[in-house]
Amino acid sequence: MVINEFGHVAGYGDAPNGVSVHGFVWDGSELVHIVPLNYPKGGNVWSYGINDLGEVVGYSSNSGLSIHAFLWNGKKMIDLGKPEWSDADYSRAQDINNDGWIVGMAGGVPYDLRGFIKHDDVWDQIPTFGGNESRAYSINDLNDVVGYTRNKDGKIRAFGIPNGNIKDMVDLGDLGGGAAYAYDVNNNRTVVGQSKAEDGYWKAYVWDLDTGMVELGTLGGDESYAWSLNDQGVVVGKSQVPQGGTHGFIWMDGEMFDVNNFIVPDLDVTFVNIRDINEAGQLAAIGEYPDGTKHPFLLIPMENYVPEDINEDGVVDVVDMLLVIGEWGQCASCPEDIDGDGLVDVVDLLAVISAWTL
Repeated sequence: MVINEFGHVAGYGDAPNGVSVHGFVWDGSELVHIVPLNYPKGGNVWSYGINDLGEVVGYSSNSGLSIHAFLWNGKKMIDLGKPEWSDADYSRAQDINNDGWIVGMAGGVPYDLRGFIKHDDVWDQIPTFGGNESRAYSINDLNDVVGYTRNKDGKIRAFGIPNGNIKDMVDLGDLGGGAAYAYDVNNNRTVVGQSKAEDGYWKAYVWDLDTGMVELGTLGGDESYAWSLNDQGVVVGKSQVPQGGTHGFIWMDGEMFDVNNFIVPDLDVTFVNIRDINEAGQLAAIGEYPDGTKHPFLLIPMENYVPEDINEDGVVDVVDMLLVIGEWGQCASCPEDIDGDGLVDVVDLLAVISAWTL
């Protein structure tokens, strides 16, 4: 799922027939159905990118075994076809910026794919670092493009292309494990993704021109994955947790937070993944119910929220302190675990005392 600056969310899910996959856009008031290019003759459609004009891109069944990138302009589906340099009848769009530049991949599946940058009728092919695959995943409003490719040894390498100039394509490095993916780039040219670290596990990272690649850590599990960030540098993704599975995270000011620790009480949903964030801090999230079913959510920040005000009565006082004491010990995703380390302890108690308002 992805979100634009107006809080409109695009993604995909089960079609009405219960068999196919169809796209959707939540426009703030209703869920708009995006049907395949060959509708009503069956098929699938996956929505992956949305810009501030409400234009959505992805890929869809066209006819027979043909699968093409599409542009949905709010009223109809437009088949983008495929680049002339692609021998296979396959193309997939991943992102679109506010100038209408589109990035994605085309060619033979699963390998022999090449990333593309499409502007007007031009499909620029993104090369590899000597391997047999390249894929483009994100483009900002400066036309910077990020994604990943393979080198001659078959290793996955994150790349950046400044201003859409393919000749300036660069390897973004890794965290010591020899492989990295890049999934998003903001308008300050900061990149996020995941890289294999020296311990052999995948770790979320943030990369910029000044500091290079920096590991973001985890929520206590072995691995983490960063999908998106906004221009303020707030990163979102998912991380493995000690109790098993994953939780969605927000990373900001050098610290990773479990989103589930900041959700309104009594919501019987675990947010297992955060896919995107906009400048208002709104999140495109995936929530899992106790029965295992998953649904898309739009999470909206609460104004003046204070995590130490556990009962949310507007003051931090003895009631909040007693709530912390009452949950003392291990606690998975409870509001009393203010620092999100899975343990309600003296650190959380001191946080309440430091925020005391009475």
